[in-house]
Amino acid sequence: MTFIAVHGEVSSVPIASNDGHSCMFRIKTTGPAEEPITTTVAVVDEQAQWLLTEDYLHPGTWITVHGHLSQQSLTGSYIIEAKVVAFDAYRNRSEHD
Repeated sequence: MTFIAVHGEVSSVPIASNDGHSCMFRIKTTGPAEEPITTTVAVVDEQAQWLLTEDYLHPGTWITVHGHLSQQSLTGSYIIEAKVVAFDAYRNRSEHD
């Protein structure tokens, strides 16, 4: 499983549920429209194969994941145990190089 920590909002209605426990969630990153998100978004698998940080995502990016909401912190960050399915508004990293 992949663990995702993101500051943003989770869609009010899960997209799908195939086993009664896990669902498809869409997460929208938040922040000033003209600035990259200030909260780091980290996606790491069990073998720490890769890491996704805030220079890849901008406010308004929707991330679709399959998993379950396991924790919500007081700051509004969501900890989700999930598999990343899609980045609906992916920004090319070369734009920032």
